[in-house]
Amino acid sequence: YLRGAVNGRPVIVQALFLLPALLLPHDTVQTSVDKEITSNVFFYLRIGFGLAFPGLLAWMAYDSSKVRGMQSATGLLYIAMVLVICGEVVAKGLMFTSGVPN
Repeated sequence: YLRGAVNGRPVIVQALFLLPALLLPHDTVQTSVDKEITSNVFFYLRIGFGLAFPGLLAWMAYDSSKVRGMQSATGLLYIAMVLVICGEVVAKGLMFTSGVPN
């Protein structure tokens, strides 16, 4: 489990599932806003700070663990974990307002 978390596999899997979720047809929700998900600023925050940047931090933690920088790797993984949790909160808010699972 820890080995998969270090090299960013869960973040990569989430990023791979994002594209089909946006492209496949979906039902509209009564509480949804009538604008595209891609015109919402929070969508790009979810992509950047919820998926891309934690993936980069996981790669940096993996590289620093190869040179035995365990304190740096741990700190980077803590930051990545907080960003993933914040990205999930933003994703749930986007799904509630737009009706698009992301």
